[in-house]
Amino acid sequence: MLANTAHALFEHFRSDPAPFPPQLWTFHVAIATGSLTCAAAWWITRKPLARPSATAIAACIANIAFGGLPFLYFGSLPSFIIEIDLLIVAAGIAGIVVFSRREIVPAAAPRKPGRVAGDRTHPWVDKASMFLFAAILWVLSDEWYRFGWNHHLHFVSLLPSLLFIFLASLATSTLHECGHALAAARFKMKLLIFNAGPFCWRKREGRWKFKFNLAGLFGGSIEAIPTRPDQPDWQTACMLAAGPIANLCTTPLFLWAALHVEGTRCESAWLLLGYMATFSLMGAVFNLFPIRTSSGQYSDGAHLLQLFTASPVAEYHRALLRLRSTLVTTLRFRDLDPAPFLRAANLHPHDLAGLHAQLCAAQIFEDSGRIAEASVYITAAEAIYDANSIDLPAPLHTCFICFHACRNRDAAAARLWWDRMQTRKIERKNVDYWLASSALCWVEGRIAEAEDAWSKAGAEAQTLPHFGAYDADRDRVAFVRTLLDGPTPEPVAVPARLAPPPVAVPDPSSRWAETRRALLVASGVTFAVFCGLAGLRFHSYADAAGWHCLHGNVARLGSYSVRLPLPWRTLDDRKHGLTSLLRAGAPDFGRQPKIILMPADPDDPPPASNGDPDRRELNYAREYIARVNRRYSSKGWSASLVALKPKPFPLYCERIDHSQPGEERSTEMYCRVGRTGDMFLYTGPASREPEAESILSSIN
Repeated sequence: MLANTAHALFEHFRSDPAPFPPQLWTFHVAIATGSLTCAAAWWITRKPLARPSATAIAACIANIAFGGLPFLYFGSLPSFIIEIDLLIVAAGIAGIVVFSRREIVPAAAPRKPGRVAGDRTHPWVDKASMFLFAAILWVLSDEWYRFGWNHHLHFVSLLPSLLFIFLASLATSTLHECGHALAAARFKMKLLIFNAGPFCWRKREGRWKFKFNLAGLFGGSIEAIPTRPDQPDWQTACMLAAGPIANLCTTPLFLWAALHVEGTRCESAWLLLGYMATFSLMGAVFNLFPIRTSSGQYSDGAHLLQLFTASPVAEYHRALLRLRSTLVTTLRFRDLDPAPFLRAANLHPHDLAGLHAQLCAAQIFEDSGRIAEASVYITAAEAIYDANSIDLPAPLHTCFICFHACRNRDAAAARLWWDRMQTRKIERKNVDYWLASSALCWVEGRIAEAEDAWSKAGAEAQTLPHFGAYDADRDRVAFVRTLLDGPTPEPVAVPARLAPPPVAVPDPSSRWAETRRALLVASGVTFAVFCGLAGLRFHSYADAAGWHCLHGNVARLGSYSVRLPLPWRTLDDRKHGLTSLLRAGAPDFGRQPKIILMPADPDDPPPASNGDPDRRELNYAREYIARVNRRYSSKGWSASLVALKPKPFPLYCERIDHSQPGEERSTEMYCRVGRTGDMFLYTGPASREPEAESILSSIN
């Protein structure tokens, strides 16, 4: 908005050297102040606040004013402008409710994933790629709207446009992930996760399960596991490149469909097809950039670069794939090499990835019977957790509980990790959960409860498929059975000092904070799309509204001073000025009944003083209409005379109808002012022509 306001000021000073009126200064200062307030509110509310934010509330009030004032000032508005304004007003009201509440700030925020040396990415490349993606998307969206206007296609308002953006992103991301999945199937890899937009299919314990994730509306991912431990890197590279290749192959199809949809039954979906071509091309290109997201995920291009340059991150990913292959093959943890995980732990000494690498090494040693070495890496993982604010998933807590209970016989430590796990969201109580419960009850001397939990763990274990990881689970169940059959341990009291420390854990009171962040993301996406649709044409609205407030829409036509019925704005032209009449001051984009006033060309001779200029203009209009009907009737064109009578002078208009049977086409109407040589031009849908005639007839 700041850039658009500056552009509007520049356009005014370039086209009109007269001093800028104070009223118009006030208008632009209000726009700039509201923009700065919104920017400051966004910066302040990036993190939870201990008290309500006055800046955020002020920004919401400014949004309500920006969205509500057009209703009070202009009276009637086009339907798509009403949608935008209502959306802005609703977002402002919701923002006041959200930002007026006091948030509970966690004692320590979870540490963001640290950047790994040698991962072949750079933070400036990440930021530049995101900025470039948004800029290109904005430009291409504007070009598609120009295409629709030039071909007289059905205009799409804001809300359907947002829906089309989501559907296009979902379709292209699905095709992208299908490319990965097909390549993985070709190389006999097993698919465990398929995620496209908010739809996620995950294979757990041998069964596919579906989950709808509203937080992940855009993007996608898959997880394919090699079934051979010696799978060559070139197959992994082909699988990674298959996603962008799938998008590149479908881009020409979507582009061809969007360019040839005119005149078909699917014409109303022209913008959806255009967005699909745009997202497909951009998804292919930008996925090949070496990018690391804020959540620590890498793009396909980053993975390929790591693979080709022998990055240590590629070695860690390769080790993780071998670890995950225990879910689909007979490979056991003891068959893996712990060295890659130990090197990965050194790469991530302060975040979840390092803790997970230490746990993987501990699992390998425990499954090999090397308990002392496993204990070393369990302790190292605990040290990472205690020294850093890590949001540890609930299933990983069971590793600590079982090891402390069964191996160390440390009831206090096992209870501590159990209490920590209870603060997390437990999606499903599987064999790991019941085994941890049984081990904890056994070490605390509650044998009856331990037996009950063990029976549930045993029942779950019998339903698991016969692969390496699940065989290890069955061995752990058998090991706990031997403990239950042995001597009963002494009950151990849980010291109060071992209560979970105030680390950053999800709390029921923080759900409102999550809702607020979701609203912020939705509002940001909506506002970005709105700016992309409006673009730099916002200055038309600003200048038109400003001049309307200041001059009452008075313009000069030769020796006449006429009052125009709508806000107007003077544009630049090489030969002479152009004045655009904007319906109800709406932004200059989309399909609107806009009228262009073309003042007389100073290079043309002035109208003859003798004779009746109005009668001469009427005769010229009749001759032109007859010529058009004679030459272009085979194309379906038809020309007719429209006589309008505004107060200063009559207007004789040549109306050319481009309509075809069964579809709405454009109408052109040339209305010349015989006394001055000026001309009004309307080009737009035939359904808007009566409104244009009403506007021209009300000139005073």
